[in-house]
Amino acid sequence: MYVTTDYQGCGVGKELLEAALTYARSMSGLEQLYLVVGEHNTRAQHLYGSVGFKPFGLEPRELLVDSKYYNGIHMWLNLP
Repeated sequence: MYVTTDYQGCGVGKELLEAALTYARSMSGLEQLYLVVGEHNTRAQHLYGSVGFKPFGLEPRELLVDSKYYNGIHMWLNLP
């Protein structure tokens, strides 16, 4: 998920995430969700945590951008 700079901090990301979760919860048999977020992206980590995602691991050098590696934090959410 990505929100352009012009719309960051306006609640767009949370609305997108909540819409995705509503859709996921409507799917029969789906019990949990999994995602990876950049360790450097603390705003996204907070957003995912605010809806119940929990971190469970760190993947070193998960993403390479412009010759620079970024670690990824694995997160999961148990769907009710």
